[in-house]
Amino acid sequence: MSEPSLTLRGIASAPGVAIGPAHVLVRRAVVGGRRRVPAAERAAERARLEAAVATTEAALEQSATSLGDDEASGIARALLISQRAILRDPQLVAPTIRAIEEGGLGAERALERSLRALEQRFARLGNVAFRELWRDVEGLGAALLAQLREGEQRLLGVDPGDILVAGAVTVRDVIDLVSAGAAGLVLEEGSLTSHVAVLCRSAGLPAVTGVEGALRAIKDEAPLRIDGDAGVVQRVDAADVAPPAEPPPVPAAALDAARGDENLCLRANLDLDLDAGRARAHGASGVGLWRTFYLYLGRSKLPEEAELEAIFRSVLADFAPEPVAVRLLDLSGPFADHELPIALRGLPDCRGVRLLRHRPNVIQSQLRALVRAAPAGALRILVPFVSEVDELRQIRGLLAEIAAAEGLPIPAVGAMIEVPSALLQLDALAALADFFAIGSNDLGALLLARSRDDPSATRGLPPALRTAIAMIVEAGARHDVPVSLCGEIASDPSLTHELIELGLRELSMTPRLLPAVRFAARS
Repeated sequence: MSEPSLTLRGIASAPGVAIGPAHVLVRRAVVGGRRRVPAAERAAERARLEAAVATTEAALEQSATSLGDDEASGIARALLISQRAILRDPQLVAPTIRAIEEGGLGAERALERSLRALEQRFARLGNVAFRELWRDVEGLGAALLAQLREGEQRLLGVDPGDILVAGAVTVRDVIDLVSAGAAGLVLEEGSLTSHVAVLCRSAGLPAVTGVEGALRAIKDEAPLRIDGDAGVVQRVDAADVAPPAEPPPVPAAALDAARGDENLCLRANLDLDLDAGRARAHGASGVGLWRTFYLYLGRSKLPEEAELEAIFRSVLADFAPEPVAVRLLDLSGPFADHELPIALRGLPDCRGVRLLRHRPNVIQSQLRALVRAAPAGALRILVPFVSEVDELRQIRGLLAEIAAAEGLPIPAVGAMIEVPSALLQLDALAALADFFAIGSNDLGALLLARSRDDPSATRGLPPALRTAIAMIVEAGARHDVPVSLCGEIASDPSLTHELIELGLRELSMTPRLLPAVRFAARS
């Protein structure tokens, strides 16, 4: 008798489709958890806890030193360092030691009590960023418990092609999963901006997080299909388990014709992977959106201006002569404080250009680095979350001052149209902008009064979003301002013809999705 159908939904945290058997990581009950430890044995119990902490910390250090020198490895190393800092936090270890020495609890039970107390404290704060921090603490707590259980390996038995199903995992767990050849990851906790999601995206490991009830609903070894683009987890028939189909091959002639077709230009979105060769291999003509907040994530200090300039210069040169649209720093989290440099922690809501009001030096430093790097390629500076004309005017004024001081030309400046108030000021914005970029993720969510994490916010093309896109395209045509679209709907081949009918001729998306969209446009 076949299993009943099962479909669970969560957050699309790392793109890609994976099919394989589930490896369900169930949290075991603490062995002998209720036993009391005699006074004479409590020092040994404390030593057991401290040994587990040392072993877990050493494992984090080993993972950090084993990484390479590429950008994604640098991000992973920084996140591992932050995990070590959490492990040393006295709020985790000190109460556990007291529960052993004063309460006579076993190390496992004492640790679980500390974790439950911390979880309750975070829950009372009601802050999304702190809830993200709790997930890191929870994952590390599970790793400590595993060490206490006679060094049990948390991911023991994960074979190549398995899909791990768990409550929460650590950064090191993700690295181990990738090394083991796991096919995908399903978590009950997590979000788009968690450490785990960042590493899954950089490593190409499909992931769906925030899947409520996954551990109860999914049985070990059950054949699963997960879609990291749509945030969907499904049980499939065992007979259907096979590698996911690749997008239809694009004939070379059609690909060449599309590259030279003035009526359609497909560009790449950049996150952690800044490789121009890989983007071009998928058919990208430059970069329509470079999310620069990854340059700031997972470090305690702001990147130096010279470091930013070197990175910008390298990417611009690699993509030259094709354009690269660099989005100014946009704190589009939510981010936990420990994920950000100290200078960016504890800020009020200041998405996009609003950061200029609270940390003007951060934006000014980024602008100076961009102006100096601009001669290396075709730079476009993209100003995010514009809600008022004066915000764009202020950025242009700063660029004029910086360019004059450096003796360099002012780069092209564009406005990202993703706030409904910008729709009411399109003509005024077009008078100041060299180009428009439609951020359909935020624009769709705000128009429909939904969270960005709600997959329905930009599923398909809702009438309100369709009307907004038409308004932006028409305003661009009136003022001879080019318009591109860089949200997730750009990568949906089923919407390609409709977007073209609305007048869009430039779409930007994750590079690996470019061939399918190009094929849809040419078919």
